[in-house]
Amino acid sequence: MPLQSDPTILYGMIDATGVAAQNITKADITKPTRYNTYTVKRLPYGPIANPGKDAIEAVLKPAHSEYYYFVSKNDGTHVFSKTYGEHVKGVKSFQLNPAAREGHSWRD
Repeated sequence: MPLQSDPTILYGMIDATGVAAQNITKADITKPTRYNTYTVKRLPYGPIANPGKDAIEAVLKPAHSEYYYFVSKNDGTHVFSKTYGEHVKGVKSFQLNPAAREGHSWRD
């Protein structure tokens, strides 16, 4: 299962151009970079964050969960989904809905 994580698209943009776009487009998703996990069938070229102790411990002792997907609610929290269909609903509700993003998104 591909990772397909949006932050890796942004890191690829920054790596290639020094600038991250305000919105990720279909063209950005399909443009290969060494970080873009939509186009690279492995882990990114390098780290996309500086993990803290809790994150490292979570990797070493992962929690068992039925959730495969997550989407940011633009307020520091996330919605986790078991199915791709649930994930798509979350993306529509929190990322594609301008009212849900206004004043909360990193894009603003």
